[in-house]
Amino acid sequence: MKGKVRILYSILHYSMLMILFGLIYEQIVFIPNYLIPFTENKSQLFNDFHSITNPIHYHALPSIIAIFCLVIFWFNKSISKKIKFTLSFCVFTLLASTFYVINFVNGYLFFNKTLPENVSFFGLALEWSIVNFVRIIVLIIGLKNMNRIVKTTANSV
Repeated sequence: MKGKVRILYSILHYSMLMILFGLIYEQIVFIPNYLIPFTENKSQLFNDFHSITNPIHYHALPSIIAIFCLVIFWFNKSISKKIKFTLSFCVFTLLASTFYVINFVNGYLFFNKTLPENVSFFGLALEWSIVNFVRIIVLIIGLKNMNRIVKTTANSV
């Protein structure tokens, strides 16, 4: 693998791993706390806990870096189109599902939005858990394709 591709690969790989471990952390730590009976008082405690930083700060930088690396990979002719499309699908599915979770789920759980009467904390947490599981699977598929980049570029050099 050539120097520039190796560096970009490493940065993208690290970014995707960082996102993966963040999602696993959410699945293990945050989501179970919302699956128990919840009151407005507990919601306020979570909102106060995230008053200085919030989960968006953790996911924003690696996502931006992943998109940047992906754009550069598109111009690398030694990487097959199938790998490029699969990796792009994984990254954009991840971004779209993250956008959904941040705007339509975490807004109620973390950012003190008023909860509609027909929505429960349990339902939001369950929805978050399912989408999070899908995001983890998509990331694992993306990481598996990252290994194909190494093999493809190593064979073409």
